[in-house]
Amino acid sequence: MQQKHPEYFNKDGYKVDKDDLCKDIFNLCKETSLWKEPEWITNQQVYDVFLAHNSNDKPQIQKNQAKLEDDYKLKTWIDIKGIRGGELITEKIESAIKRSKTIAIFFGQHGEGNWQSGEIAVAIARCFEKEVIVIPVLLPGFQEENLPLFVRIFRWVKFKNIEDTEAIEQLYEGITGKQLNQHNLNY
Repeated sequence: MQQKHPEYFNKDGYKVDKDDLCKDIFNLCKETSLWKEPEWITNQQVYDVFLAHNSNDKPQIQKNQAKLEDDYKLKTWIDIKGIRGGELITEKIESAIKRSKTIAIFFGQHGEGNWQSGEIAVAIARCFEKEVIVIPVLLPGFQEENLPLFVRIFRWVKFKNIEDTEAIEQLYEGITGKQLNQHNLNY
């Protein structure tokens, strides 16, 4: 015996199409002040990696970012490309972190930046919630003993120099979870 779907009627007794009813309910929800478009509706980009860093280290970070995107075809998020003038910084960073599969936290000779401190706290919280992978990245000259205590629990990638191929490969493998073989590269 086939099960019948319920029928819906408006206040005047006319039959209402179920799909139209769903659309109307959905549109009413969107009119409230609390409504935020779910990611499945907006089809927002998901990033392979969010690049948390001190702004003073940005030139080194941009070199790594270009290599990850150009040679390894990863989708990266970095503030200089992800935030336009006039946009709310905190909102953009929070959104990007939520949409990133991995957070690479870069530590360089300039130490930990102000914004980076917040990004580290969020990264660790998201990791403990099992939503993201955290990879500390030590730039040339940065010593492990200077890592914040809670960051030391993660396996880090250490660059001997900014062109360190082995380190960038370790970073790629940490981001993707895939063992790197040379045919993955686009040289």
